[in-house]
Amino acid sequence: MNDKLNYWIEEAEYDLKTAELILETKRFLYIGFFCHLALEKMIKAEYVVKFPSEALPPKIFDLVKLAKMTSLYDQMPQEQKDFIVTLELLNKEALYPTQKADLFSSFTNEGSETVVHQTKELFQWIKAQL
Repeated sequence: MNDKLNYWIEEAEYDLKTAELILETKRFLYIGFFCHLALEKMIKAEYVVKFPSEALPPKIFDLVKLAKMTSLYDQMPQEQKDFIVTLELLNKEALYPTQKADLFSSFTNEGSETVVHQTKELFQWIKAQL
């Protein structure tokens, strides 16, 4: 069980660090993607704690759905629930941009810092729940 848990936490930390490096280099397009990935993996860490007999967490990427499966969603303050919905949108738009120029212009340093900051807060909150 500890190996599974450690795997998901380490992977999540790696992705969060990648988001921080993206912020440092000001190449903002994929910041939402890596923040999403970090939180997805932290929720999957909670999943392996909650359901230790299952070999792997489900191969889904919807943060709200995953959080609901683990009951984390019910415990989250509304601000965090709103944030993961926003992050879902950022992730999808980064992967499948309908208006790439608009997407590039919408990612400012300040906005990206906010996304990373909110991701770190939720990351730590989930980690505390483990």
